[in-house]
Amino acid sequence: MPPGSLVHIGKKHTEKPVFSWFSYNAANVSQQNPVTVDELLALPRISGEIVWLDMIGVNHVDIIETIGQSFNLHPLVMEDICNTEQRPKFEEFSGYTFFTLKRSEYTHLPSYVSLTQVSIVFSPDFILTFREEASPIFDTIRKRLLSGASRARTKKSDFLVYLIIDSIVDSYFDIVEKISDEIETIEEKMIIDTDGRFVSMFQRLKRNLTYLLKALYPLREALSKLEKRDNPLLEIQTIPYYRDIYDHTVHLIESIENQRDILSGSMDVYLSSLNNRMNSIMKVLTIIATVFIPLSFFASVYGMNFRYFPELQWRYGYLYFWILIIVILIIMMFHFKKKKWM
Repeated sequence: MPPGSLVHIGKKHTEKPVFSWFSYNAANVSQQNPVTVDELLALPRISGEIVWLDMIGVNHVDIIETIGQSFNLHPLVMEDICNTEQRPKFEEFSGYTFFTLKRSEYTHLPSYVSLTQVSIVFSPDFILTFREEASPIFDTIRKRLLSGASRARTKKSDFLVYLIIDSIVDSYFDIVEKISDEIETIEEKMIIDTDGRFVSMFQRLKRNLTYLLKALYPLREALSKLEKRDNPLLEIQTIPYYRDIYDHTVHLIESIENQRDILSGSMDVYLSSLNNRMNSIMKVLTIIATVFIPLSFFASVYGMNFRYFPELQWRYGYLYFWILIIVILIIMMFHFKKKKWM
């Protein structure tokens, strides 16, 4: 298909789109929750107020196309919004900036990290956010806007974008902490339990950390470009805030890499303990087999059906046989003990 063709790529998370509309400045703020796209486009855009439109359900391609045409978005931007399997990135267009990143969510049992895309388009007059599925991640920002406690009311749109990106990045810290707690719990249990069932847990946690790094590495690159370029949409006073998000991303990457190293070391220790346990079992079985080799030899010799067998005429032959067996057993056990094989 030609570039700019709108095709949804990814999982379908919502049956119906959900809209949230904020219009605010230092003096006023209003919130609307239109049900249809026609109601959304009919909302007035007041001069001097910044509009924040949040849409849930990027699988509704026709609605994204309608909204994009209303806000004069480039077809490639709308294409990237619908493609949820791309890496986080930052792009500048005439009059607005496009930024996309991954929101993370973690479930404990079984431990699983899911990543969903959040796309942000912002200009001096509007902010558009497109999400795959509903989540309460922006609820605090909305409440502070309505209450007037947010500094975004007195600043330009770039500060609200900072709050949006910061809330998404901060959610990673909670996931990293949960994974760290789970690693500590597994390390405590694996010392006692060596039945091999923790191997799958280690692999699952390592895969989750890899997912997080795949989302954070390109995010760090995008944030670095955003705060270093001479972007006219960013105020000089706001750039340190974006630099702070960049620092948080670097800290997250370092923490996750440290967890991967700890996890790899713990897995090596665990596998070594399993091998040692297996070696101990094999040692015991080998000793038992070795002990019975000479005993089996003598028993097999005296089990042969020869007509002329000199020892068969001995009065105490049976007793001598068992004495010989016991003496050989004692000598072998003493030798094994001396070699510290048992």
